[in-house]
Amino acid sequence: MNIQEFAEETGLSKDTLRLYEKIQLLIPARTPGNYRCYNQTDAATAKVIINLKRAGLSLVECQQVLALQQRPITAECRGETLAFIQTKRTDAAAQARFYQGLLTVLERISQEIEKPTKNPQQVNDLINQVGELDN
Repeated sequence: MNIQEFAEETGLSKDTLRLYEKIQLLIPARTPGNYRCYNQTDAATAKVIINLKRAGLSLVECQQVLALQQRPITAECRGETLAFIQTKRTDAAAQARFYQGLLTVLERISQEIEKPTKNPQQVNDLINQVGELDN
C-alpha cells in the first residue's frame, strides 16, 4: 500500500512515516517508480512503534527495541541490553501503579458524585488525592 493508505491504516501522519524512514525506524520497500510500498510486516512494526511511544519510549529507544529483532544479543551488548530492558520494565511497573491508583481515585469520585446527597468536601478531598499519587 502507498504512504497515504498506510497513514490511514496506522493513524500515523505521512510526515511521521517519512521521519521514521529517514531515521531507519520503519523502512518500506520501493516500487520501480521509487514510491513507498508498505506491507503487513510494516504495519506490525508500526503498531510496535506506536505502543512503545505510548509507553513513553523515545525514538532512539524504539530503535533499540526493534534492533533486538534484527540481530542477536551478543556477549558484548548483553549487559547493556539487559539493563535497558530492566529499566523500561521498572518504568512500566511504576506507570501501572500510578494508573491503578488513578483509576481507584476516579472510581471513588464517580461514586461520590452519583450519590443523591453529594458531599462537596469528600469530592474535594478525593481530587486532592490525585496530586498525591506519586507519593
